[in-house]
Amino acid sequence: MYLLGSLDFNNKNMEILSKPVFVDILKEETKANAKTLPQKPITQPKEENIIPTDTKIEKKINYSDLIQNSSINELIEEEKEISEENLVSIYSQMIVEMIQSAWIKPKNIQNGLSCDLRVTINSNGRILKYSLIQSSGNIRFDNSALRALKRVETFKFFNKIPSDIYNNNFKNLVINFNPE
Repeated sequence: MYLLGSLDFNNKNMEILSKPVFVDILKEETKANAKTLPQKPITQPKEENIIPTDTKIEKKINYSDLIQNSSINELIEEEKEISEENLVSIYSQMIVEMIQSAWIKPKNIQNGLSCDLRVTINSNGRILKYSLIQSSGNIRFDNSALRALKRVETFKFFNKIPSDIYNNNFKNLVINFNPE
């Protein structure tokens, strides 16, 4: 055992240890006091439980199981239907906006009126014929809706509509004319 300095607080030149102190304590054991513990056999861990730290665990995903029920053609067809629905919605909105902008509201008519109109349009967007299917009950309102179609005359954006979408959705229209 090594000790440097003392714990005398009156001494102002007290040295403080800045390095660890090595202390060696030796005790002699007698054979009578020594107890021998039965030693357990050291077991080695099984190799199957050992995962080396320098290896990576890779998980493989089999995508064929995820896509087994849908083929690529079905996915393409579904995407085509979604985009077709979007186009139909966009062009329908454009038709409604053009008719509403051409409509002049008659004076002294009540609110909440609506009528149904049948419209036939060629592939260039020209209105070929139109007729009243269901009246609103107010002749002035019905005539104003028919005049709005006459004012529109041609939908100029029809040349952008693909032919299959035109044939299935826009060749013959039934429009519920309700400007509110």
